[in-house]
Parts: sequence; C-alpha cells; structure tokens
Amino acid sequence: RPLPHHMAQAHPLMPQDVPFSMRRTVINVMVIVSTITFLGIFNECMKRWLSRRIPVYKQLSTAKKGMMQAVFVSSLHALVVPTGLLYSMAACHLWDDIFNNTCRQAEIFFGISIGYFLFDAGILLCARYPLWQIFLLHHTVALTPYAINNLGHHGGFST
Repeated sequence: RPLPHHMAQAHPLMPQDVPFSMRRTVINVMVIVSTITFLGIFNECMKRWLSRRIPVYKQLSTAKKGMMQAVFVSSLHALVVPTGLLYSMAACHLWDDIFNNTCRQAEIFFGISIGYFLFDAGILLCARYPLWQIFLLHHTVALTPYAINNLGHHGGFST
C-alpha cells in the first residue's frame, strides 16, 4: 500500500525500505556499547558525589549502595527513553500510520534500553540486593524484544 504524500519523501533517518545490513547492526551495537559506557561514567560520578555529599553513604552495605545506584540509573533511563520514543513516533509519523514499520529513531532508543538493562544487570550481579534475581529476570525478559528488533536477522523495525 502506498504511503501518504507527507510520508513519501525520503528522509535520511527514516528510509522507506530498510534492508538488513551489517552497517545497521554495527550502529545498533555502538549505541548499546555507548550507553553502557555513558552509564558507567554517570554511575561513577554519582558514587563519588554521594561519597562527598552524604557521609552515611560510605557506611552503607554494597547491597544498599547498589540499590541507590540502580535508582539513579533507572531514573535517568525513565526520563530519556520515553521522551525519545515519543519524539520518534512523531518524527516517523507513526501516529498517522500505525503500520509504518520504518523508524530508525526508535531503534536508537531501543538500543539505549538494551544498554541500560545490561548495565543495570551488572549492578544487580555485583550488589545482589534483596530480590535481585527477580530484577535480573525482569531485565532479561524486558531487553529480549529490543535485542531481537535491533540485532535480529530482519534488521530491526522493518519487514
């Protein structure tokens, strides 16, 4: 079925027919690795700030420190990704045509989510705060559809 006129224009971030390509997979992996790197730096800065500003932080157990780290990282993820996905839905005109399966911007934010879930899983494995196994299961289940979309054989968000 042809696209509506306003969607028929070529857009560099929203090609109309996006085949699977190694370049696209590499970009998706780079987004994931960049997110993990950024969150690692953010987390380290946050730990140093907490150590200087909140004296009791140094006395907390590894599990409680891990819980605090997870809350900060999770809050950052919760601000960035939904905002980015709302932008993506508007930029890709997904509101106009829900069957439009091409939205490169969304893949970027899916990649950020994959990176977040992997990074936070690392915090879980190191800190092992209460119910960490449930959170690890949640992270595994939650990142699976994003990973299939961004790294699967179909090349993500395309048919």
